[in-house]
Amino acid sequence: MDIIDLLEKRIINLPKGEYSSGIEAVLQHIKTAVRHFENGKNDDTLFTDAIYRTNQAFEGSLKEAYRVLEGKDPKDIRPYDIENYFVEKGIFKERVLNQFKNYRTEWRNPSTHDYRLNFNEDEALLAIVSVTAFALVLTDQIAEKLSYLNAFESSSQLKPNNNIDNLADAAASLLLNFKFLRDNQAADEPPNGYELVGAVAGYLAAMLPPDIDVATGVRIEHGGYFIIADVVLRRGNETVIIEIKRKFLRIRQVESNVIHLSGYMAVGGIKEAILFFYSHEDKWEIEKREYPVLDGQARIIAICPVGAG
Repeated sequence: MDIIDLLEKRIINLPKGEYSSGIEAVLQHIKTAVRHFENGKNDDTLFTDAIYRTNQAFEGSLKEAYRVLEGKDPKDIRPYDIENYFVEKGIFKERVLNQFKNYRTEWRNPSTHDYRLNFNEDEALLAIVSVTAFALVLTDQIAEKLSYLNAFESSSQLKPNNNIDNLADAAASLLLNFKFLRDNQAADEPPNGYELVGAVAGYLAAMLPPDIDVATGVRIEHGGYFIIADVVLRRGNETVIIEIKRKFLRIRQVESNVIHLSGYMAVGGIKEAILFFYSHEDKWEIEKREYPVLDGQARIIAICPVGAG
């Protein structure tokens, strides 16, 4: 797997916006770092230059993420302040935060604060891999946010359902009519996982009453264990988790996913869940089936193509 090629494809699939030139600059800094690394066999000072380039990619990623995730211009804000803002406000998802802390601690801070440092080949390689992974997972989070905003805006003109008795039933009924829309040149391509999660969340946020909180990538802890749920709906004491699969599986595999999701429910003490198998092909219809779990005290609603199995 070529991680830089993977990052480039993710960036190409992003819709165009004010952040586009900045994100593309991040990719170019990483590519330049790779060239410095490859030429380091003839001049080992280029390994240090490679890390200076990865620092530029790191700061550029932060600035464009700030622009998209917070909807604010990063022009007059120091990278250090953006870093602290993301950490203090909990903006980064857990996996992104782990990559962020790794690069900041191992590479950016040492190279920024000690101009006498010289890095060797192995250090340059690790820095390139680390910042590329950070840019990749951050680009996924940006894609999710953009997908959320697009779905929310396109669905807001529809009349939301304000008369809801059971939150899980209401969300499942809405998902029967969900369609993924991408507002860019890659409109015919099926969504990746982050785009789909963002779109589902944006659609439900627009269609459900405003007193229902809709969040993505939520960490749910219980008894020393934790899960990361794709989408979580909350209203008062009512909580519904939604797990999303991009490809429909055969019936026995549906059942294995139900068992897996029931484990999530047990960990989080969740009584209602939805397992949503999404198909990008409009010709597929879907049906709703219920699976009682956890001693009959909770249930999973599975939304699958008609005729599954």
